Amino acid sequence: MNENNIPEPDGRQEAEPAPAPPAPYPITALSFRVAKTPECPHEYTVRTPENEAACVALFNLIGEKGVREKWGRYRNQYWDPGDGWKYWRMTNDIRYSRVLNRARAAEPYFPHMPWCPPLIDDVILPASFNAEAEEIRRIREKLAKAAAESAE
Repeated sequence: MNENNIPEPDGRQEAEPAPAPPAPYPITALSFRVAKTPECPHEYTVRTPENEAACVALFNLIGEKGVREKWGRYRNQYWDPGDGWKYWRMTNDIRYSRVLNRARAAEPYFPHMPWCPPLIDDVILPASFNAEAEEIRRIREKLAKAAAESAE
C-alpha cells in the first residue's frame, strides 16, 4: 500500500495488526455448582489447572474491589460486580485458595439463620432445597419451643 492508502498494483494490501482481545471476564470462564447446604444455599467453583487463570483473576478482583461485610461473627470480603451475585473467597492467601463462592446479592438472609449468606431464588435453586430449608426451620422452631417450655 502506498502513502495514499491505494493497494499496490499486484492487489496485495498490508495487514493491519489485529487489536488485542480484551482480557476475559473471569466469571464467565468459571462454572459454578450448587452447594449441598439447603440451610445456607450458595454456589461454588473449585480451582483446577484448567480454570487456574480465571480463578486467580476472580480471587484478585474480590481482594481489590470487595468490601468487608459481617457474616455471623465473621467479617468477610464480598465483591458485587452487579451481575446479581456476591462473590467471596475462603482465604486471603492465593496459595491456599481452592474454592470461590457466590450467592444471590439481592435476596434476604434467612430470618432464623442470620449467619447464612443470601438465598438463591427458586429459579436457580431446586424446590427440594427450599423444602429442606423449611423443614430445618420447623425443626429448629420445635426445639426452641421445647427448650423454652422446659426452662419454665
